[in-house]
Amino acid sequence: MISIVLYGRNDSYGYNLHKRAALSFNCMAELLTDDDDEILFVDYNTPDDFPTFPEAIQDTLTPLARKRLRILRVRPGIHERFRSKTRLVALEPISRNVAVRRSNPANRWILSTNTDMIFVPQTGQWSLSDISRDLPYGFYHAPRLEIPETLWEGLDRQNSHGAIEMIKDWGTTLHLNEIVLGAKTILYDGPGDFQLMERSDLFRYDGFHEEMLLGWHVDSNIAKRLYLVHGTVGDLGELVYGYHCDHTRQITPMHSHSRTQNDWRRFIDNVEEPGVPEQSDIWGCNGEDIEEVRLSGGFSSGYVAALRSAIGAPLEKPPIVKYSSESYGFVDYDPKHILSFLLDIFITANVQTMVIGWMGIRRETLEMFAQVWAKQGFVQPILVDETLARGSNLNDIPNVIAVSQVDLFARAGAFVIDFGAPKIGAQLTSTQKNMLTYLFLETVEAERASMASGKAPRRVVSLNAIHTPYESLVAANVAAGLTPFATRMRHGFVLPPIVGPQDWTALLRPTDAAEREGTVIRARPDATGMICFGPYQHLSKGVYRIEFKLSGQLPAYAPSHAPAGVIELIGSEYNFGYVPIRFADVAAGKVSFELEADKMLLGQSASLLQTRVVASRAIGLTVLSLTCERVESFSFSDVRSLGGGSDWLSAFRLGPVGRWRKDLSVTVAGGAKDLLPDAARFLIAAAGARKSDKRDVAYAARNLLSTARMLLAGPRSSVATGPQALLMAGRYEMLIGLETAAPADQPWLFFGVHSKGRVRCADFITGQDARAGEIRREFEVHVDESPDGEIPVEFFIHALGHRGRIKYLRIRRLGDSVQDSPWMDYPAADVDWLLGASVVGVSPQGSTKMRRLFGRWTASGALSVGSGESGPIANSGSRALKPGHYEAVIQFKGKGDRPFLRAEVVSDDAVRATGEIGGNGAQGNSRVAFELHPNETDASVPVEIRLQALGGAGGVVQSIKVSRIGDASPKSS
Repeated sequence: MISIVLYGRNDSYGYNLHKRAALSFNCMAELLTDDDDEILFVDYNTPDDFPTFPEAIQDTLTPLARKRLRILRVRPGIHERFRSKTRLVALEPISRNVAVRRSNPANRWILSTNTDMIFVPQTGQWSLSDISRDLPYGFYHAPRLEIPETLWEGLDRQNSHGAIEMIKDWGTTLHLNEIVLGAKTILYDGPGDFQLMERSDLFRYDGFHEEMLLGWHVDSNIAKRLYLVHGTVGDLGELVYGYHCDHTRQITPMHSHSRTQNDWRRFIDNVEEPGVPEQSDIWGCNGEDIEEVRLSGGFSSGYVAALRSAIGAPLEKPPIVKYSSESYGFVDYDPKHILSFLLDIFITANVQTMVIGWMGIRRETLEMFAQVWAKQGFVQPILVDETLARGSNLNDIPNVIAVSQVDLFARAGAFVIDFGAPKIGAQLTSTQKNMLTYLFLETVEAERASMASGKAPRRVVSLNAIHTPYESLVAANVAAGLTPFATRMRHGFVLPPIVGPQDWTALLRPTDAAEREGTVIRARPDATGMICFGPYQHLSKGVYRIEFKLSGQLPAYAPSHAPAGVIELIGSEYNFGYVPIRFADVAAGKVSFELEADKMLLGQSASLLQTRVVASRAIGLTVLSLTCERVESFSFSDVRSLGGGSDWLSAFRLGPVGRWRKDLSVTVAGGAKDLLPDAARFLIAAAGARKSDKRDVAYAARNLLSTARMLLAGPRSSVATGPQALLMAGRYEMLIGLETAAPADQPWLFFGVHSKGRVRCADFITGQDARAGEIRREFEVHVDESPDGEIPVEFFIHALGHRGRIKYLRIRRLGDSVQDSPWMDYPAADVDWLLGASVVGVSPQGSTKMRRLFGRWTASGALSVGSGESGPIANSGSRALKPGHYEAVIQFKGKGDRPFLRAEVVSDDAVRATGEIGGNGAQGNSRVAFELHPNETDASVPVEIRLQALGGAGGVVQSIKVSRIGDASPKSS
């Protein structure tokens, strides 16, 4: 007989919505007595993650109400087409038309009303079905009366019959009854709370007008149109009253002073035809699949049954999990424990259309979720990345299909990223960490692109993302709520990229060499080294401009182009670049640079940006602020990339024959003539500095001493070393820009890459090599080099006696490792260890000839030792040797009858063997044997040869060569 039409959403609209709506549902159901009678509730635009409004309050509904109630869910996706036309989130004409279109055809009447109405029959006819059964063809209104909040709040919502009787009594005893008339086309004020209309009329005249999206007068419009059909409004005022549960104690958008409303003239005064032909084919979302929900069973019954089926045996004893600082990074989860929390996120999704895009390698979690997914009635299979599926054995799981990443991003309605290891209790490998991080960030970028195109945001759920390194990764990219630790998940919607400058100053942390003064971090006046670090912020793919504002106490004679420090750029824990802090930058008050967060390194768990401000000079370096801004494109020529490729030369420590140039390239001194100008400059500076200015005096004195040491060392010495960088596993390219006039057939530089004495790459650069302007070499870092997979990498450049310039040194990660080992067999038996040797200070005895200031190396590359000198002369530099029996052959030419040198074979500062060189005026070879035993190491041992002058007549060392001559003896060293 009757289809009652209601609408709303799960949003607590108005005062105590749950109570008044439950009263309405229950009391309306009490007045329906025909088998075909129904209550149609259109749940309009409730967020997809919420249940419908009646589902949320079903425990307060009577069995009769639950039986009569049909819930039609209109999801936010449908509302999107109207959102630009109104600020309202629940649209009355759309909602009512959806219900009318899907109402029971067996019913003659549609009763359009609201969820705050209680109908009270006024005669012996208790049932609305009976009241309307024999009414003449037409449409009917009934009077609306008001009940204050305190009264209806006191009613028992489960006792609907008693509530109806109580209200009837209050109407007279409390003088509530007052009938308010309206215009002839509506008869009573507030007509929308009781409009009984022929179902056939609504279909014939195109339903409610769907352009009325601003709120008020939808009821008056349909009344005016049906008045044109019937010529009068039927009056049910003697048969039934409609009591409205007043809720204006809390002002709603429809009742506020800033409410919007539809145009009265257009939609009422000027209406001359009953139909709305422009919507005749589309009203009520005609032809669209609208979900229907029934409350025949408990809301959670199917949910519980599905979980029990997948989980299996009950828990015998609750596990104990530690949530403290020492457990950070070692947290895991049990799929059986988190399954109910994960399914809960999606339980209200559309079972016909929802598609999950899954990225993870724990098979057990995916298997269990796919099982409960199907049992809950979801018809779409779970999508998993096909590459991930092949590598993690996920291809054969029921209700799961492997698709391309492009297809997954296009089809998914939500994403699950599982940061768990393949098995409970296991740890992710570096490769697995990198892969999951990459997939997460690819998801973020795909979702940002989707939202930028106007599509609705999709939920991203991250498992094992609490108290792990992935928590900060997720928080930086997803607007995730602070979910309880027990859930092991963070979920929300992807954040937009950062816009405008972000002030990160407060995120910097001072070291022991500095102090924080308010927001400023100030180094101690005498401090060098790292003064602050941070901000530990995740970057998404893009280009960023970073600016440090700085100050310091500058020496008057400091060259403006020379580095006073460096900003070290760290991605997670890995180095990817350096930015020099010149004296000129400190004077200008800032250092600005741009960096690119590119896909290569973002996929290697390195999107967590850290900067380290390192002072190489004691100038009281002060960090005033740090800001970061995402920009559209590069504006600087010197751009740092998270994938590498930036110039690292400014982070090197210069040796005796290295000199900074204005462009921060390095001059390689070729003799005293290249060093004497520096000596003269610093002598003048030291002499001219005011004694009262201790900083200037000290600066000039240090540089003068350094230049003197360079003069003593000569041109065959260290150019530069550094910077002890921690690199992620992979294959790297090293590009060195060079220029020199050295003879084409002679070695000019000796360079290499090593870690704790083990060589990754080493080579000689001849004059011919340098003519090309740039040399390229490759080296590798492997994940299994140490227990924690982290070994700092250091570079060295050694001059061999010729002048030139090193223009840049760029490091760039090429990709994954390809070699079986990162180490090269170095040194070979024919390599002269003397070529890479560095001279050290000496203590001359007796008179010292002036020529000693002009270099220790001879024109032929031999190491010269003067008569009467004693103490350390030179170190060969450390080389990594494998276990075995070795012999060092030192070729020399002596001047007297006594040995003039002692050679020491040293490893880890322990002397393994010694031998004396020279005597009897001989020219020949001295041999020093030593052994390295397998029980010392699984791989190799760093070894160097140190030369000590003995105060004899002097001589020259022409070469040092080391060769393996057999296995080590069984005895230990």
